[in-house]
Amino acid sequence: MPSIQAHVMNLVFRCMPRDKPGQLHDYEAERKRNVRKPPRRQ
Repeated sequence: MPSIQAHVMNLVFRCMPRDKPGQLHDYEAERKRNVRKPPRRQ
């Protein structure tokens, strides 16, 4: 039986955006987008 942590990680991975099939992920563009985001407060 999978652990609670495994269930949580499966949920996280299912919610992540996906690239279109055959398309390479543009990490540089992702970094540029993330730099513009305000920091999250905890």
